[in-house]
Amino acid sequence: MARYTSNFIDGREIPVYSYEPGELITVKASVTIPAAGLTTADTVEFVELPAGCVVVDYVLVNDDLDANGTPTLAADLGVLASGAISSAAADGGKWRSAATVLQAPAVTRASAASVAEQTALLRMSPATSDRVIGLKPTTGAATAAGGVIDLHLTFRAP
Repeated sequence: MARYTSNFIDGREIPVYSYEPGELITVKASVTIPAAGLTTADTVEFVELPAGCVVVDYVLVNDDLDANGTPTLAADLGVLASGAISSAAADGGKWRSAATVLQAPAVTRASAASVAEQTALLRMSPATSDRVIGLKPTTGAATAAGGVIDLHLTFRAP
């Protein structure tokens, strides 16, 4: 099991947050995936969502992480809890469930998710502790490939 992390999670970069009530903050976190690619045992950790904050939008930008002509790579996106993406309503459910966007270079907005996924995300509840935002592969790549995954996360301060 590999754990791929951004500079924010590793502590090599400190995000600048403003805690003006209701202010929107956007953070860009990048994670480099090695040539061995992603497996279902792996996790990708982008950033910690500060306590009291809720996500209002995201943009996922990725390289082609499955080089096969018939790609199979799929992943969930949302709040990581115990090595999996939380489906809890308080965490906004799974923001993307078994999404295939990593199979080719893509720019994916929250608005591209299903109505149910968008509704769940926008009903996310503030938490009393920080939450890690991440990605968990649900199906491995047919032909693994390395690359970069960026997450532009917009959230509202309490």
